[in-house]
Amino acid sequence: METEKKDRKTDRIEKEENKRIRKDKNGAVNRSVTAVILMAGSGKRMHTEEKKQFLPLCGKPLFCASVERFISWLRCEELLLVVGAEDKETVDGFVQQEGWRKEKKISIVEGGAERFDSVAAALHFIEEKGNPENYVFIHDAARPFFTEDLLERLYKELQYSKAVIPG
Repeated sequence: METEKKDRKTDRIEKEENKRIRKDKNGAVNRSVTAVILMAGSGKRMHTEEKKQFLPLCGKPLFCASVERFISWLRCEELLLVVGAEDKETVDGFVQQEGWRKEKKISIVEGGAERFDSVAAALHFIEEKGNPENYVFIHDAARPFFTEDLLERLYKELQYSKAVIPG
């Protein structure tokens, strides 16, 4: 009798929890991720000749650390590198040199004058040519010190919320 009450209570709790979980149109919870790496900024506030995302970190441009973190994360299916028009060839050269396209689908998208323009360009690209069913993680390339644990916590929270941001 006691066990039966616990089972009913557990079932009720699970049903309530399932009502809160966001699912895609097919009822799936485990969706892949498209990582949008913003790197079209000019770095004016840094007062350096080199843009912040291209400053060296451990022998590579700073943006490489963010890209490599998303490449190593199994949930990430594709990456969009949003760059200034003048940097497309340079970034594509790094992508080729590092062999990243062997590991993930990587596209280079031209950003806009402001951050919101770059985000809009990325979202438009995803809608037109990417996988709009994926969760979209938007990340600043000049912020390389994040962990896979943080990505996982954000991903799990998306089951309950439409948008999340680390704080």
